[in-house]
Amino acid sequence: MWIFGDADGLIVFEADTLETVFDGASLALAREHDLASEIASGTALADAFQLELFLMKRNKDLKADFNTHLKQIGRAI
Repeated sequence: MWIFGDADGLIVFEADTLETVFDGASLALAREHDLASEIASGTALADAFQLELFLMKRNKDLKADFNTHLKQIGRAI
């Protein structure tokens, strides 16, 4: 069993899943880096997250979820 923690909390997982967990963490870090690079080059966060598209979805469906939207546009971290 592995336990990792930081100021945000702890994560506990079985030892045989270590590689899978690290692969997921590497992917999340790469996505965060790409987003930070886009913002640094002048892209507005609302544009990067296609906020207007989400708001149109939400206007039609009050149950529309922003995290689902991010996953659909390939921005989930």
